[in-house]
Amino acid sequence: MSSFDITKANCWVVLKRFIDLRAENDTLTRKSKVFGFSVIKDNNDSIHLYAGLLNLSLFMWVVDIVRDKVRMCHARLSVEVHVLFFFMKLKLGLLQEDFANSNRFGL
Repeated sequence: MSSFDITKANCWVVLKRFIDLRAENDTLTRKSKVFGFSVIKDNNDSIHLYAGLLNLSLFMWVVDIVRDKVRMCHARLSVEVHVLFFFMKLKLGLLQEDFANSNRFGL
């Protein structure tokens, strides 16, 4: 086996690792840009800013009350996300188009 064959084999290993890391980076980048309930649930200030409710307990109380009445527009979004988007529309004056035309919400 020549040194050229060893170098060629090393290049394939490095290239495969590069492709794997690129795919992982793309996945993580997409996940981090999507806004939703999971992004704000641990921060009461964020819940107040986006939903206008004082804390997570109050938000979850509302979710429990309306859980059976929420019309699921997107099956892959949780009830919590639907309720959050509802409150965001009320508090921030967002339109349906604001959600639909933005990749930030993952729709």
